Amino acid sequence: MQSILIIQPGALGDSVLTLFLADALKCAYPSATITMAGHKSYCRFMVGRSAVDRVIDLDNLPLHLFFVPMLGDEQQDCRPPEGARELSGHDLVISFLFDESGIFQANVLARNPGAVYCQLQLRPEKGFVGHVTTSWLGELAGKVKDIARLESAYYANNLQKIRCGRIVTVSGRNLLTPAANDREIADKLMDKCGVELFGRKLAVIHPGSGGVNKTAPLEWYLNLARRLTDVGVKPVFITGPVENERNPEMRARIEQVHCLLPELDCEVLAILLEHADCYFGNDSGPGHIAAGCGTPTVIIFGPTSPDRWRPVGEKNSVINFGKVYNSMSGK
Repeated sequence: MQSILIIQPGALGDSVLTLFLADALKCAYPSATITMAGHKSYCRFMVGRSAVDRVIDLDNLPLHLFFVPMLGDEQQDCRPPEGARELSGHDLVISFLFDESGIFQANVLARNPGAVYCQLQLRPEKGFVGHVTTSWLGELAGKVKDIARLESAYYANNLQKIRCGRIVTVSGRNLLTPAANDREIADKLMDKCGVELFGRKLAVIHPGSGGVNKTAPLEWYLNLARRLTDVGVKPVFITGPVENERNPEMRARIEQVHCLLPELDCEVLAILLEHADCYFGNDSGPGHIAAGCGTPTVIIFGPTSPDRWRPVGEKNSVINFGKVYNSMSGK
């Protein structure tokens, strides 16, 4: 395998979780180039910080043409559509796009002769027990022998951790690692926003989420910030575009009493979170980034299962209906 393509049209959290597969693939094929085709705003920051080597922006591709049935050699022009040539020339294609008809798969394989194609379900079957990444790894292992051997070794080495609720990478490294100038960017952000630590630890708090039913009461986070301040920790709040549009009053309430950073793109957000001392938030994309950076995180889960959707990483704890699952102790 020299070229691997992962097609991930999901949201930020889904894209970060997919880095678990990229990490496994890089372990199996160290010299392969791994390309993530996803929403660029979610994936651009991954290059240079993860096992992903390249990013293709799905929003700029004419994907609808890949769902048109092939009409035969005389009528079908098998050259890639304009703007979609980067989806060609791969040895392994992993797609999270739903394709019950098989038309998308046929068109992709026509442009990647001899490639192995693996369609993964973004959300496992209802009866599946375990973390979503282990479901993906198992499906991929059923198609690729090298991954099957890797999967066996992964479970042999990490079974106890997995039983305790700790989802670690195949390589044993964080999903995300710092880039060369990240510290400088983080310091400039703090200066620009007037955040002075004076030797205090930095706690980042994200009280929002893409789903309304995933959001814990804002008062919980405001109380947390007050308690952190009392013990000498500097709390800094972040919010995203969804909650800013849906609930502008939330920003106003936070700004009255605590530091609220301006809306950050994913790259700057990742830099901030990798330099934070801890992170608190709902089940959302920023929590997956924080845990992926190795930052100690606490995530509040509502209707979704933490056993299936908790972040990947060694230092994350989840709260679900009052019960704490601590990934460090397994309790």
